[in-house]
Amino acid sequence: IENPAWRLVSALATMRDQNGKILIKDWYKEVRSFTKEELKVISNEPFDDKEFKQEYGINRLVKNAKGKDVKKALVGMPTCNIAGFNSGYT
Repeated sequence: IENPAWRLVSALATMRDQNGKILIKDWYKEVRSFTKEELKVISNEPFDDKEFKQEYGINRLVKNAKGKDVKKALVGMPTCNIAGFNSGYT
């Protein structure tokens, strides 16, 4: 009998590519570009990559993102996250 947990892992792996791009149909359909004013506000907000990583206990950011790209992702990009799942003897 095939293990249902492995089937789930395989299904979840199809949801994004190796670079983190979500592959679910129409996932980005309603995402709009930032306005010039929004980009100005984002660029004026202070952000320290090292401090951010230290605060969250991580060594690197997805795609090794830095500064303004991290800020833009935090405030305006959709995410698809697996917060966890249980299987077997739980």
